[in-house]
Parts: sequence; C-alpha cells; structure tokens
Amino acid sequence: MRYIPHVSFHSDDWSTRHSVLTTARRTAALINALSDDCPDPADVADVLRAYGETDPFDLTTRDIAEMRTAASLLRPVFAAEHADDAAAALNQILTDHTGPLRLTSHGGSTPWHPHLDRDDNAPWAEWLLASS
Repeated sequence: MRYIPHVSFHSDDWSTRHSVLTTARRTAALINALSDDCPDPADVADVLRAYGETDPFDLTTRDIAEMRTAASLLRPVFAAEHADDAAAALNQILTDHTGPLRLTSHGGSTPWHPHLDRDDNAPWAEWLLASS
C-alpha cells in the first residue's frame, strides 16, 4: 500500500479562520454590514479584517453595491427554517453565480485549498458568494 506523505505548512491559524463556523459568522456579519442603505466601505473592510482577511481592501462604491446584491442573495440561506432549505438555496447560488471548483495556494502564501471564484483576484461580490 502506498502512503501519502505528511504535508506541513506554517500555521497562522489558517484552518480556524477558514472553518465552516467562522465562515458562517463572517458571512452573517457581512450580510448585516451590507444591509444598510449606504454601507461605509471602511465598515465592510473592518468586518473583513476582523475575520482574518488581509489588507489592502480598496473597496469601491461599486464593490459595495455588488456585495450588497450578493448579500441579498445569501440572506435567504441564513433565514431558512431547515438545513435542507438552506442547502438548496446555497446550491442554487453556487450554480448561478460561481465558477468551477479549482485549487489555489494564493501563490504559495497559504495551504492549497478549494475556491469557487474564477481567480484569486475575482471581484469582491463573486468572492463573497463563492466563499460563503
């Protein structure tokens, strides 16, 4: 039997930052921050920073408008009464708004992991939908 060798990486608590629970909390915080009529890009950047995303953000008003649209698509996932309904809603979002599954290490700066956005520099709204 052939064994897969252990792969180590420098841990900066990357796994915790990208856990399902942390991702859900980050998404909920972003949905809430983006629900204001005119969200301040600095406030949205603060949420991103609080959940481990790294500067610079350079969020434009267009980025915020597109992220608000993405957040409105995600809100029913969190409002679903049952897990099956939430999964169905999220599956539809992933089908309609994300790219094919791909692996990335962000140029070697992180462990390899799956992404559903088109590339590492995808627009913020696409990132929000794909990473939520």
